[in-house]
Amino acid sequence: MKRILTHLILCLPAAVLAAKVDFNTEIQPIFKGGLIATGYLRNSMTNEEGGAKPEQFRVEGIFDRVDAVGKSVLGITTQCAQCHTHKYDPLTHDEYFGMFAFLNSIEEASVAAYTPAEEKQIADIHSGIRALAKTGLRAFRWGMDYLERARSVIEIETDCLKRMSSRLGDDFIRAVVMMEETLRNRGKLVVVGIGKSGNVGHKIAATLNSTGATAVVLNSQNALHGDLGLLSDGDAVLALSYSGETQELLELIPFIKRFDVRVIALTGKPGSSLSRLSDVTLDTSVEREACPLNLAPTSSSTAMLVMGDALAMVLLEARGFTEEDFARYHPGGSLGRALLTRVSDIMRGGDALPTVPQDALVLDALRAMNRAKAGACLILTNDGSLAGIYTHGDFARGYTKDPLLGNLPIAGLMTRNPITVRADSLAVEALKTLGRNRIDDIVVVDADERPVGLVDTQDLSRLKIV
Repeated sequence: MKRILTHLILCLPAAVLAAKVDFNTEIQPIFKGGLIATGYLRNSMTNEEGGAKPEQFRVEGIFDRVDAVGKSVLGITTQCAQCHTHKYDPLTHDEYFGMFAFLNSIEEASVAAYTPAEEKQIADIHSGIRALAKTGLRAFRWGMDYLERARSVIEIETDCLKRMSSRLGDDFIRAVVMMEETLRNRGKLVVVGIGKSGNVGHKIAATLNSTGATAVVLNSQNALHGDLGLLSDGDAVLALSYSGETQELLELIPFIKRFDVRVIALTGKPGSSLSRLSDVTLDTSVEREACPLNLAPTSSSTAMLVMGDALAMVLLEARGFTEEDFARYHPGGSLGRALLTRVSDIMRGGDALPTVPQDALVLDALRAMNRAKAGACLILTNDGSLAGIYTHGDFARGYTKDPLLGNLPIAGLMTRNPITVRADSLAVEALKTLGRNRIDDIVVVDADERPVGLVDTQDLSRLKIV
């Protein structure tokens, strides 16, 4: 029987096989018994690149197998029958797809020649893709976890900063003293660096300027062509180079030292040529870059930038720099408005200030608030002193308990000894007080503690203080 079936499989048209042979009980056992060599049918091209559709390539493989069986086993060409029936072709259109259906139904149709390890890798990739499809995030690229890699970069740089912090010593103190003396004697701070160090230098100079420490950036390329005119005797120079061997900078230092200046080196190589030419060296060395190739300046540039911030902030405190000083250098934007504006500039006063006497009713306070379009009302004594404050929030909370609240005396429901702020204070103080106490309105008083105004959080937003 097996010989007959084998002959049928090899010689008869697929339509005959499809009609007269039961695949599961008669043909499949022969395949599993190895009586028919079918390995060559696996030689169809497969493609698993991104965007490829596995089913498309599987079906194309079945067409390829029909062609292979026709040429190698039956000795005929089959491609014409794929599209139509022709009287001179050995197979009809139906017979062609009968053979296609047969080959598509056997075990060979879904065989993939992968090792168990490869199959597991493919399964893991598809599992990751399904997980990403659910979350809408594209965090993986063929097994690479973007978030984990990002955390690794941050951890590497954080560790480098901790190590740099532990190395700080007397040289840092000397650098701050030099910079403070320079500024006290009307000198300036000159920052110079090449490449990434130059970029970091621009940020350091900007931070110094914003905190009242006069700083300029010396362009190393133009320095020898006139820009050395930026330097004056008594200045302090911050020279930035991680290697400490940057040729352009080393060629410039001797000309800088012709002036009566002191040089502070920020470098990752304390024994470098730059360090030997400087008065003070600040060590910004790192164990490794956060770059996976350990090449791109990442940890090293961060360390240099943070060292610059440390110098600027310690210098700020050493010079007694205040918020008022900061405001002078930041007049623009919401920060400048908050630091320069006084409470008296933004408070509600005069007719815009809702007030009622101490013997008024709650309804009177509500009417006063509505007229002034305010969220609170001041309660005054007979001599005009502050007795308390009553807010829309107080009314809303009380109304749920007593709908007849409006006819009650205000004196029994007001908040006594409310939080206040001086009219001559900076607006930023009012902002801090509101946030610290989690309130929406604050009473403004004069030097004699008499009420002169009210600040509402709505006013801060309208005036772009916050």
